[in-house]
Amino acid sequence: MRQSLIFFCLFLFVLAIPCKSESPYKLKPTEDYLILGAGAATGISTYFIFNKDRSLSEERIADLSRSDINSFDRSAVNNWSPEAADFSEVAMWLSVSALIPLATNTQAWNDALTIGVMSAETIIWALSLPQLSKITTSRSRPYVYNEMVDESYKLEARANESFFSRTTTVAFASAVFSATLFDAYYPDSPYSKPIWVGLLTCASIAGYLKFQAGQHFPTDIITGAVVGSFIGWFVPYMHRNQRNDSMSFGIFPATDGIRAAMVLKL
Repeated sequence: MRQSLIFFCLFLFVLAIPCKSESPYKLKPTEDYLILGAGAATGISTYFIFNKDRSLSEERIADLSRSDINSFDRSAVNNWSPEAADFSEVAMWLSVSALIPLATNTQAWNDALTIGVMSAETIIWALSLPQLSKITTSRSRPYVYNEMVDESYKLEARANESFFSRTTTVAFASAVFSATLFDAYYPDSPYSKPIWVGLLTCASIAGYLKFQAGQHFPTDIITGAVVGSFIGWFVPYMHRNQRNDSMSFGIFPATDGIRAAMVLKL
């Protein structure tokens, strides 16, 4: 009974927030096909590469030395906590909570397809870019250097997939994306700043717990935060109804594959 009353009060609270009547976003077929297609192609191709055995050998693990790690990242090798890794996933999911008020926004329901496409683009790139980086860098995770961690964990393929943090990337992409959409549909809301602070805090906690878990170095987490934040901002920006045309984006075929380019008009 108490839980039902709380949810009912939250529902009334959301209804009291003034919402925007005009749609702030629109689909742009050419750009959407390119963004979704390139993201899907990246994700699918790296998935098949991921399925190959890229685990470390016992000899390679024995050759690793803490002294090979830069001083900024070295503190991570002393951490190990599977429980922290689990809680990191919870914090990551909380980073999308600003989308909940949109469930009661009429204009958001009218833009359901647009929001769905933007969400798909955000998640695809937030998953694909770290995955691509993990394959190309093959950086060993901090716990591989930890003598207290069981050897069985170090022999897993994922032990060689440290750079950069996928969980942190998804968390920051989701946080920035969610808060940006909240601002777009509730432009006069007094809760904008608390929502931004709350979501970015959740995303930061997700990254910090990955550090405590011994799964990522600080540079893995910082890179994930920067890349994720950019994705979370960029996707809504590309779909704004009244966009500043000083920036344009395109994906072009090339002899060695595809290339993406961003142009700034000064």
